[in-house]
Formats: sequence, C-alpha cells, structure tokens
Amino acid sequence: MRSVKTAVSIPEPLFKEADCLARKLGVSRSRFYAQALEDYVEHHENEELLEKINSAYEKPFNAEEKKLFDRMKGYHRRLIEEKK
Repeated sequence: MRSVKTAVSIPEPLFKEADCLARKLGVSRSRFYAQALEDYVEHHENEELLEKINSAYEKPFNAEEKKLFDRMKGYHRRLIEEKK
C-alpha cells in the first residue's frame, strides 16, 4: 500500500504522550498515528452500522424478534466498546 506524507498540528502535551506510548510499544510514530487513525475510522464505521441496525429495527416486532434483536444489539455494542 502506498503511503502519503501529511502534516498535522496537535497540542504538544498530546504529541508527547503519543510519542512516549509509541516508543513504549516499539512502533514508529508514523505507524502509531496510522494505527490510531485506522482504529478511529473503524470505530466510526461501527457506530454508523449500529445506527442503521437500530433504525431498521425501530418498527414494532413480536416477542421472538425482540429477543433476537436485543441479542444482536448487545453483540454489536460489545464490538464497539472493545474498540474504545
């Protein structure tokens, strides 16, 4: 995959924390920021998916459908929470 160089401005304290954590994890700053951005994008996509699922199931449903929906909703919520 081709890489693209970019410049961003972030608060110095956050930069220092990120730099320290990248060193502790043994990864380059570039890799650290790329992974953080990847995780953020994935989290956002999961949130959008959950919203779509919730909106699709806003209609009334019977007891069996509600039970299944509650299980699915819990599963998706755990997926999102694990990513935080």
